[in-house]
Amino acid sequence: MITTKRLIALIPARGGSQGIPRKNVRELCHRPLISWVIESALQSGIFDEIWVSTDDDEIARVSKEWGANVHRRHPETAINEASTESAMLDFLKHHTSEFICLIQATSPLTSSRHFSEAFSKLHEARADSLVTVTRSHLFLWSDNGEPLNYDPAQRPRRQEWSGVLTENGAFYFTKVHVFLETRNRLGGRRVVYEIPQEYSADIDTAEDFDRCEQALRRRLSATGCIERSTTRAGTILRTQAPVRIGFM
Repeated sequence: MITTKRLIALIPARGGSQGIPRKNVRELCHRPLISWVIESALQSGIFDEIWVSTDDDEIARVSKEWGANVHRRHPETAINEASTESAMLDFLKHHTSEFICLIQATSPLTSSRHFSEAFSKLHEARADSLVTVTRSHLFLWSDNGEPLNYDPAQRPRRQEWSGVLTENGAFYFTKVHVFLETRNRLGGRRVVYEIPQEYSADIDTAEDFDRCEQALRRRLSATGCIERSTTRAGTILRTQAPVRIGFM
């Protein structure tokens, strides 16, 4: 039976990750990688439901332990060649909502306020989809030696240049009907939500894991929350009902 919700979070997490074996359940600061985004999504208070889409028994068990629902994705959507959009389409055959938030398990530095602020921005802009970005001050070049985002003859000073925004892959919001029409997570009218560099991460290598662990330890130490880093779903503090942000 298909039930309609206002806003659902979807975290794709297949068992056969290529770069780092068992990446989604590998320990990061003494807890599974995927638990960090599940907890942040829960604490944001904006989601009616939070789902992990997986083909893997261990990922399913861990996700439930940390408070998420589990959708058993079709095997064809869990192969290396499958797109994330195919996993979204598979999920939406069984669940629907007005909005869906695609969350990457490999972005453990994402905080709860990022979700709520981004959804508010989507509403205020009356947009159809939203992508998270991070600002950098990098001069980009093509393979054939052509500058892509500045003029070398008029090299800007950092303090006078706003830099460039790059997609960081943390999460995406989209209206479900727009996604179903376009098969594109960023269909329709788009807006961006900027996440500072210190909260931006996309774990793909062992070195990425090390950097994220150091960043999380600094954050937990600064906030006095070292003990909380191993808290499971049963004692996570969260709002009793989703925070409602009105849409016209």
